[in-house]
Amino acid sequence: ALLLVVGVPLCWYSASMLKRKWMRLAAFGFVFFSIVGVVLTFSRGGTLALAVALLLIALRSRHKVLVVTILAISVVPVVYLAGAAYADRIATVTDPMSEQSAASRIYLIKIGFHMWRDHPVFGVGFGRTNQQLLMPQYYGQVIDSSRYAGKVLHNTYIQMLADCGALGITVYMAILLGAIYSMGRSARRTVAELKPVPLGLQ
Repeated sequence: ALLLVVGVPLCWYSASMLKRKWMRLAAFGFVFFSIVGVVLTFSRGGTLALAVALLLIALRSRHKVLVVTILAISVVPVVYLAGAAYADRIATVTDPMSEQSAASRIYLIKIGFHMWRDHPVFGVGFGRTNQQLLMPQYYGQVIDSSRYAGKVLHNTYIQMLADCGALGITVYMAILLGAIYSMGRSARRTVAELKPVPLGLQ
């Protein structure tokens, strides 16, 4: 789902750089089908990321009403077709403990935080193997269940924190935020016809 979300702004902004009409239509088609793909994965994280991506596209557009209308036309039918099952799953974002899958994410995040507290500077080691071997030590502190054995922490930031500690997460966030800042700066400096490149990447 998240990979499909990444494709939405890339395809949207690339469309303005394409000269031929059929190519632009194809790029917008990729946007639409990426949105379809995100919805049909039933991913809560994907849905939140898609909402942010679409909001940023709309806010940055000179024709905000038109862009919002186009994006709504793309999203509403897909969500309608996905039905109540999709709406029920997304509703668990506001009350994650009401659904087992969502609740498991909370438990895994807590396990990750406990693990980081015990290994604050360098973490337990990159690559998940150490993290998964150590997880049973934290069941009594967080949840009495062995069904989390061998699971990943299911959150990139918590995984980096547990695996690489404060040092690793600091470097990771510096690279991530530095790239976002750099692309924004590039968008302000570059010529108009090339602005879609840094904007899409950002």
